[in-house]
Amino acid sequence: MKRFTIWGTSFAKLGDEAQIVSVCQVLESVYGSIDVVLLDQDRVRTRRAIPRLRTIRLRNLWQSIPRIMRSDALIVIGAPFFESAKQAIQCLIVLAAAKCLRKPVLCYGITVFDYGTVWGEKLYAFLLNNVEMLAIRERIGTEIAERIGVTNERHLITDPRCVLEPSAEAGVANLLKDAGVQPDQPLIGITTRYMDEAIPDWVKRNQGFSADANQRANAIIGNLVGDLAAYAQILVIPMHKSSEEDAVMVEIIRRHSSAPNAIKVLNRDVTAQQCLAVMMQCDMIISSRLVSSVFGAALGIPTFSIAYDARILDFAHSVDAHAHAVEWSSMDRDLASVMIQELWDNRVTVREQRQQVAVNLRQSVWQEAHLLDIDNNFEAPPQETQSFQG
Repeated sequence: MKRFTIWGTSFAKLGDEAQIVSVCQVLESVYGSIDVVLLDQDRVRTRRAIPRLRTIRLRNLWQSIPRIMRSDALIVIGAPFFESAKQAIQCLIVLAAAKCLRKPVLCYGITVFDYGTVWGEKLYAFLLNNVEMLAIRERIGTEIAERIGVTNERHLITDPRCVLEPSAEAGVANLLKDAGVQPDQPLIGITTRYMDEAIPDWVKRNQGFSADANQRANAIIGNLVGDLAAYAQILVIPMHKSSEEDAVMVEIIRRHSSAPNAIKVLNRDVTAQQCLAVMMQCDMIISSRLVSSVFGAALGIPTFSIAYDARILDFAHSVDAHAHAVEWSSMDRDLASVMIQELWDNRVTVREQRQQVAVNLRQSVWQEAHLLDIDNNFEAPPQETQSFQG
C-alpha cells in the first residue's frame, strides 16, 4: 500500500473538499489501495466527506514531519503559493521537510498566481523549480510560472474536480424541499463571491478589487437575479468559508433584487457530491466561483460565469464557454442580461452540446493520472500535457 501526505488546501470550503476528494480518487485509480493523511486541522466536513482520511496539523511538527518521512510522496494541491508571509513560511517548511527526508514532491492540480512582489516571484519560482512533478490546472498558471522563471517541466492538466460524481438522487429531493424549491418549476442555481475591504492586499491586486467596483457588481448581480426570478426559481448554493459570508451575499442579492422572496438558499453543510447532485437538477447555473464553473462544465449544465479572477475566464476559454462569461469588475448590466437571456432561451440545446465537453473533461483527468505514478520515476510524455480545450 502506498502512503501519501497531501497538503495545500483544507476542507474549509466546498471547493477545497472537492479538490481533496477528487485527488484521492485519482490516486486510487493509479494505485488501488492507498493510505492518505491530510496536513490540516480536524474538521467536521473532513470526517463526513472522507471518513477514512486522517488529518495532522502542520504546526504539530512532531507528528507532521514523521508522517512525511513515512510517506512515499508529498502531494501538493490547490492554491498554496500566494503572497502571504505566513503562507510562504508554511510552503518553505513543508517542501524543505520533504527535501530533507528525500521524499518526492508532486504538485498536482495547483494554481500559480500572478505575483506583484519580487519576493513572491523569486521564492515561488525557486520552490517550483525544486519539485519532482509540476502539474498546473490553468493555462494562465503555466504562463505565469514561465514568466517568473520556472524552468521545471510544466504540465497543463484538467482540473481534477471534473471526475467527481453526483451523490445518489434519493436525498436530493429532500435537500431541495428543505430549501423551499418546488420540483415542478424551472430552477437556476447561483454561487456568489464575497468581497470587502478586509480581504488581503494581494487578493485585491490579483482580482482588481475596489469598493466602487464591488458595490456595482453586487448591484448588477442582484438585478440580474431579479430578472431571472420572473421565469425560474433561484437557489443560492453556499460555497464560502464561513456562514457569515454566505449570509451577507444572500442579503446583498435580495436587497438589489426585485423579487427577494423568490431567492432560496441551499443548506451549506452539503457535501461536494451532494452539491453536484443539486446542480444536476438546475436548468442553468450562474457561477461566481471557479469550482462552480468547473462543476457546471463537468456536468454539462448551461453555465454563465462571472469571473472574479483570471482563472475563471481562463477555464471558460479552455472549455469553449467564453461566450457565456464576463469579468466582474467591467460587467455591463445590459450586455450581461442579453447574454444570460440567450443562454436561458437556448438552454436545452446548450446542455446537449455541453455533454461531450463533460465526457472529454473526465477522460482527460483519468488520462493524466499517470503523472502521479511515482513507480515510473515521474515519466511523462516529452511534450507539455494539454488539458481539453473545448
